[in-house]
Amino acid sequence: MKNILLIISIAFLVAFFGCSDDKEGPVEPPADNPPTFTVFSQGVTLTGGQAGLQFFGRCETDDVNMISVRVTNPANQSVEYNLGNALSLRGQNFACQDPNQGYYKYTGTWTLTFRGNKAAGTKSSFEVSVQHAITGKEVGE
Repeated sequence: MKNILLIISIAFLVAFFGCSDDKEGPVEPPADNPPTFTVFSQGVTLTGGQAGLQFFGRCETDDVNMISVRVTNPANQSVEYNLGNALSLRGQNFACQDPNQGYYKYTGTWTLTFRGNKAAGTKSSFEVSVQHAITGKEVGE
């Protein structure tokens, strides 16, 4: 009887202490990196003859559904442009203003903040800001 009790005790100890793993807590899923964007600008002439700019974005890493882009000029004035949840494939350029529209040209650093969701995989939401430098003659000079 002593031998059976000893075997049961050893089996219990092995099961209790020998079957644990070194991990503590739940395993975290891998981080979902936000997409990477590139910004382009093109000089245009606005109605009235003023120097203007048009901006274009491109997601370099993912297919994305674009909700909006906030365009902030060097004077810290912002315009939110609605992209209507449009699908943009990786490497595809998209406009950051309506056709035949533009922004007054200010020299300095512009910030474009892209908001949307990844189109595949985790479909996670993102808000990514990209700075874009404009050089040259400023409006009114």
